Amino acid sequence: METAVQAEALTKIYPNQRGLPALRDLELTIPTGILFGLVGPDGAGKTTALRILSSVMLPTSGRVRVLGYDTRTQPDPVRRRIGYMPQNFSLYPDLTVAENLNFFADIQQLSLARKHTRIPEMLRFTRLQDFQSRRAAKLSGGMKKKLALACALVHEPDVLILDEPSTGVD
Repeated sequence: METAVQAEALTKIYPNQRGLPALRDLELTIPTGILFGLVGPDGAGKTTALRILSSVMLPTSGRVRVLGYDTRTQPDPVRRRIGYMPQNFSLYPDLTVAENLNFFADIQQLSLARKHTRIPEMLRFTRLQDFQSRRAAKLSGGMKKKLALACALVHEPDVLILDEPSTGVD
């Protein structure tokens, strides 16, 4: 079975933590086709690990490969093949639901024909069709999560990384 995500001796030390690691020596192998969850108390390093796995943040030490690509030396192919939904809302509040989806589809280089199919699919999937003209800043917390999920899925990623995806979602 192909490996989707592999982390070796993954460590992250933030400069302001006096040398205390937020994440220490994480070893992880996730095969393709597997639903995998990181569970632990607040402050255990789950969000830090997910940021590193998604190539948003570099580890202090260790190595991550996603679908065979090294996140440190090959972040672009990693980012094209993953969908990442961070814990906190990070979309564009001044854009509408439809504009956010279009923006993320453009970033992921979806063809115009594919955008015309995929965006309505994502709106139906998240039940946001009736809100596509609403600015993201005016959405409820649950709707913001749904929009973030739709943006993470719009390009049909091979790996989906979700950080606390169900908080505030109906």
